[in-house]
Parts: sequence; structure tokens; C-alpha cells
Amino acid sequence: MSMSFEDIRQSLYGLLAQWGEHPIEYDDIKSSAVDGARQSGDPWLRATILPGDSFTAYIGDGPKARDPGVLALQIFVKPPAVITVDDLPASIQAYRIASSLAEHVSYYQDGWLETRAASLRRVGEQDGYYQMNVTTVFVAN
Repeated sequence: MSMSFEDIRQSLYGLLAQWGEHPIEYDDIKSSAVDGARQSGDPWLRATILPGDSFTAYIGDGPKARDPGVLALQIFVKPPAVITVDDLPASIQAYRIASSLAEHVSYYQDGWLETRAASLRRVGEQDGYYQMNVTTVFVAN
């Protein structure tokens, strides 16, 4: 039995809900926790599922599709207005969050869905936030 695109979405969002270190904004879903983090200057994330091109994996008793895609996670850390000795730079905070998140989403399996190794990408300062991206490829059979 194959997974529907909705099954894939629910599984990946469930995986992220288990992480829970910082609030996450999902596609078309407003989050009061993210709004609060933005107002208080705390880190927050945005999650986007990017479906790829499905292809026929085999024919056998009938055609079987394989559905790849990318789970893209953007991490936003607000640099402090005034840096004190005790403050970590926003870049270090973002790298720590990204490392934790990458470990959490890599090599996940749920039925016919699996993720691969996660990659980190430094975006840098954007619109008043330090941004880091984490992406992982997923494949659903």
C-alpha cells in the first residue's frame, strides 16, 4: 500500500512535533507560539514540504509510484540588540538549533516513508534575523 501526499504531510509534521525545541510555522497554518516567539525575539522555524517528481518504481502486479521530495526547514534567530558577555551570537544559536534538528529528521522511517541525511545551509542575516536552513530528502513508496 502506498502513502498519499496527505499521509506524507501528516507523518513529517508529526516528526517535527516530536522535536518541540522551538515553535514551528507550517504551510498555511498560523501559530500563536511562532507569533509569540517573533514578538519576544526567540528563535522560531518555518517548515515547508516540497514534493518532487513522482516516478514509476516498478510494474509487477501493477504500477507502483515512488514519491520523493524535500522537507525544508528555515531557522530564524534574532540577534540581540545589545550584545553582552553572556549572549551567544545568533549564528552559534542557529547552528546549534540546526544541528539538533538535522539529527532529529535524518533517517526517519514511518511505514513507507523514509528520510535521508539532512543538510545545513547558512543563509546569514536576512530581514533582521540570522537564518539557517536544514533540508532532508524524503522518499515514500
